[in-house]
Amino acid sequence: MYYYQAASRYRTGYGPGSSREDDRPAFCFGHGLSYTSSEYNDLKADPVCPATGSIRLSFRLKTTVRVLQTEYHMRQILIFCFLLVFPAVIRAEKTLKVACVGNSITYGAGIAGRENNSYPAQLQQLPGEGYRVENFGHNGATAASWGDYPYTDMPEFERSKEFAPDIVLLKLGTNDTRPQNWRGAEPFAAELGRLADTYRNLPSHPQVIVLTPVRCFLTEEGTISPQKIAGEVRPAVEKLACERGLGIINLFNLFGDRWDATLMPDRLHPSAIGAGMIARKVGDYLLAGEKGRKPSFVPEGATAFCFHGFRGYDFRPEGTDCKVVCPAREAEGRPWVWRARFWGHEPQTDIDLLEKGFHIVCCDVADLYGSDKATERWDRFYRYLRKHGFHRKAVLEGMSRGGLIVYKLGGEEPGQGSVHLCGCTGDGHHQLADGKGHFRRVGRRYAPDDGGVRLRQRTGSGGMEG
Repeated sequence: MYYYQAASRYRTGYGPGSSREDDRPAFCFGHGLSYTSSEYNDLKADPVCPATGSIRLSFRLKTTVRVLQTEYHMRQILIFCFLLVFPAVIRAEKTLKVACVGNSITYGAGIAGRENNSYPAQLQQLPGEGYRVENFGHNGATAASWGDYPYTDMPEFERSKEFAPDIVLLKLGTNDTRPQNWRGAEPFAAELGRLADTYRNLPSHPQVIVLTPVRCFLTEEGTISPQKIAGEVRPAVEKLACERGLGIINLFNLFGDRWDATLMPDRLHPSAIGAGMIARKVGDYLLAGEKGRKPSFVPEGATAFCFHGFRGYDFRPEGTDCKVVCPAREAEGRPWVWRARFWGHEPQTDIDLLEKGFHIVCCDVADLYGSDKATERWDRFYRYLRKHGFHRKAVLEGMSRGGLIVYKLGGEEPGQGSVHLCGCTGDGHHQLADGKGHFRRVGRRYAPDDGGVRLRQRTGSGGMEG
């Protein structure tokens, strides 16, 4: 083989006592063109860590450079060949095996060409070559061992264990709400928990991620119950994830709260389009988790609670009621959303951002209506969070009267930073700060230059930057 030595404009020596700066090659031998031959022997490969796929590779390398009829044996010039015999640790890229466990929605019932269009099949195309996704769904399957078609009695259960998965996506509960199968939320959660533990105890020790059921739009009586799915199954799955430390993906809100025949033709099973939406959401979660890290922030003296499957903490820095909810895997830089008011109301955005690695925080400013006292309290809380590694930019989330403090902060000290925010007053009229802490009413629509989103710009001595 041969290579071309690029010219160097750095001062380079070409002999004893000489140095010059020009366009000659970086090294004197070759003068721009060298012919090199290499050979290796004594190749050895030894396992270092079979569990992670790491191996240690060692070999002996000899490189000979022929320049101007002269051979330079690189074994005698260690500075160029680094080491004659050197070990190299190579980490073999391990393919992660993903087992999609579930019922007919996982199986792809009603989808034309389900082998290619079910959610597991579409998921295979999203994360990349580092994943192998298999569909272990069974029509009518229940988590409950007493159900019509207990999943643990199905052949897919045994095949899913033999698959030795690294990740298990566990989506059951819809068929459990049939009258003959339903015995209550607690017995259902216990059965689902036993199934999750079975997978976690496999020799491959997979990560188990529970998926909440999608919203059901059936209207007939005596069959699968949309009310039980919404009011009992979903909360039971969320509580189980929080208590057992399982991953969780919220599919319940994915298709909205109104039936769309293009997404769910029979009001129960997703179409290929709906399955694609599930695959995209699951794929985003897997990729976010791949890049994220386990959250480490736990406030001192805090009391833990469950927030839709994620662990949260109530705490009182400087005597003020505050909350923080941590993602399963936090994104780089510890990004966060600052919820101004009405904690827990319409949490869809909060849940989605938790799945993407954001923290959700709240500092109580109830009945302060964007006053100076409220902003001072928020500034103290911001300094507290920055001290604990939270990103300097926060996403402000204003709802109803929570928009008052959000818009006030948006009008103070402009030009220093930015963060997205939105909100409205409690009577449905939107108000915007005028830059002096005062508000101007703009009716039931955002001002023309607002577009529904404003940039908050504020900084100062320890104050919050957008």
